[in-house]
Parts: sequence; C-alpha cells; structure tokens
Amino acid sequence: MFQLDSEAAGGLPDMLPPEGTVVCETDALGVTPGRCYINLELIRGHQLADRIAYAAYFDVEVDDFYGTGKLPKREWTMTVLKHRWKSGCEEAAPELFP
Repeated sequence: MFQLDSEAAGGLPDMLPPEGTVVCETDALGVTPGRCYINLELIRGHQLADRIAYAAYFDVEVDDFYGTGKLPKREWTMTVLKHRWKSGCEEAAPELFP
C-alpha cells in the first residue's frame, strides 16, 4: 500500500548505533477500516539485508474521513484520498464546452 523509504525521504544517518529505536512518523493515512499488516525490510546498498513479514499489525477504526458519514468498504478499496467534484459546463471542463 505504502513504502516509507528513509533513503528517498532522508532523515537517518548513514550509520546507526547498535542499540536504540528508529521512528517513522507520517501524516494521516487515508486507509479504510480493517486490519493492516506491517512488513519490514532492511536494504543496504540496493541489497536486501533482512526482512520480517507481518512484523506487526494495527486495526483502522471507522472515521468520518470525508465529513459526509460515508466511506467505501474495504472490499472496494484499501485507501481513500481527499478530493473534490465539480459539475457544470464551463467550470468542470471548459475545453469541452467552447
């Protein structure tokens, strides 16, 4: 669903201490209600160094994401995105209505 890449986004040093924690924070995820699993991979020099499938999971609770009280079911989609709709001739697509 999403890839969180420390090399692409930056923020981590080249060398990490042998002990401690690494934290990745995100903005709100537009995920429909249900269980999500986390897979972890450690890649160094374009080589897979370690992988933990289903390392953790979390449950997404129902939320009024759009402010309409409506949300697609998980069977239809796993993610949602804030968006806007318009209708009308010129406002929606002026190139189609000269």
